[in-house]
Amino acid sequence: MNSAIILAGGVGERIDSDIPKQFIEVNNKKVIDYSIEAFSKNKNINEIILVLNKNWIPNFKNQYKKYRLVEGGKTRHESSLKGVLACSEKSENIFIHDSARPLISQKIINDCISYLSNYQAVTPIIDIDDSVIRKKNDSFEYLNRK
Repeated sequence: MNSAIILAGGVGERIDSDIPKQFIEVNNKKVIDYSIEAFSKNKNINEIILVLNKNWIPNFKNQYKKYRLVEGGKTRHESSLKGVLACSEKSENIFIHDSARPLISQKIINDCISYLSNYQAVTPIIDIDDSVIRKKNDSFEYLNRK
């Protein structure tokens, strides 16, 4: 059995908004809904646990009643642990996904499932094409992306 935990407990401090970024609408859909949809569509995912800030749970109890809603912790680590503890006892693989990263593909989910047959833990990595620059005193230095 495969369980997906979608972490959505953040409050959106860095975006200076009353609405956390995972609940902002993009193309008439909340950002979190893109992640929920991706895991829901995957035939290999058996359950989805949404870890939410306690203040937002009442807002989404009806909308997300197909999923287990869990109150998040004070840190990402605490929220992840609460999500893991909410998984079914039958769960063999647990996927922890950040709701503010809505573009997860079926290929990434399936590749992770496949790799878990050979490894205890996996994490997807996507190469970047952007330049990476470090500021050092008053100068900048380009870093090797590899």
